[in-house]
Amino acid sequence: ARVYCAERLSTAGFFVTEETFTFSSRPARVIPPAAGIFASLMAFLAAHLALGHDSPLLALLVLLAAIVLAAFEFRGVFGNQAKAGIGNERSANLIATRGTPRVWLVAHVDSKSQTIPMLLRVASVVGLVAGTALLLFVFVAGIVLKPLGNTDVVRSLDPIIVGLTLLVVGSSLPLAFCWIGNRSPGALDNASGVAAVLLAADATSGDGLGVLISSAEEVGLAGSRAFAASQDPGVAINCDTIDDHGQFVAFRGGSREKTAADALLGAARMLGIDIRSRASLPGVVTDGTALARAGWDVVTLSRGNLATLTRVHTSRDTAERINGTGIALAARLLTATIEELA
Repeated sequence: ARVYCAERLSTAGFFVTEETFTFSSRPARVIPPAAGIFASLMAFLAAHLALGHDSPLLALLVLLAAIVLAAFEFRGVFGNQAKAGIGNERSANLIATRGTPRVWLVAHVDSKSQTIPMLLRVASVVGLVAGTALLLFVFVAGIVLKPLGNTDVVRSLDPIIVGLTLLVVGSSLPLAFCWIGNRSPGALDNASGVAAVLLAADATSGDGLGVLISSAEEVGLAGSRAFAASQDPGVAINCDTIDDHGQFVAFRGGSREKTAADALLGAARMLGIDIRSRASLPGVVTDGTALARAGWDVVTLSRGNLATLTRVHTSRDTAERINGTGIALAARLLTATIEELA
């Protein structure tokens, strides 16, 4: 795939190089199922302390400690083990420049499959976060009400604790069985994004444009992290998953600057393309996430609907299910955005 991309970009007048990097995919492979199991056990323990030992304070402390520990461990996906130079796995980013880039187009070329579809994973993360937050609130309520001596009111919280615990456990189970494989052809995620970037790069002229075809995005964003470590922060448009159906979405980056997002939305208005701006989906990270953390002004362009999320990271993500109209429209949008930024 990188060879094909390099040929296309060279023909379009880009200077093309490959930059290799080493990394470890273990955090990305292990943390999601471990997090699901850990969340279930901690929810059971907290509920047992609150109901069996009549100690909402201990339950609250256990749950808070679990949240802090989970947040610390989750950093492993983005932390040292996923960084370039750490680990024994090797891959390469394709970097193409035409002059000194003022704008970068980004798309990842790797793919993966997972045992749990993305739609269910997103719903699981939402349920897990909501259930945990509500459990914290109920435990605090129990701590406040218990000294007042109103036993009936305190006991009325018991079925709520049971229900919320079941919500957390039920939401954790899909994560516990979420394993990474290599059974997805990756047509939507992310051959579609790569195709849109190649078309947009070919449609533009003049200097000032860079293209990053990254790798290892699916296992800890290692490729984009390696790229960000070797480049000064700039402006980037990341293209990830472009279906033929659904609405275009501009996922905002974490930078204070919103130049890229504003330009993308302005280009969409000019072309009459329906697009909305929003924060990233819960539990979903992209190369744009890694670039934003490194201080880049970045926006991620995507298009799809609920049916799209059921195909991504599955064996059904095949080229036969895409007719390319979404890719062509995304390429026009990328080209117009580059003009807006210029």
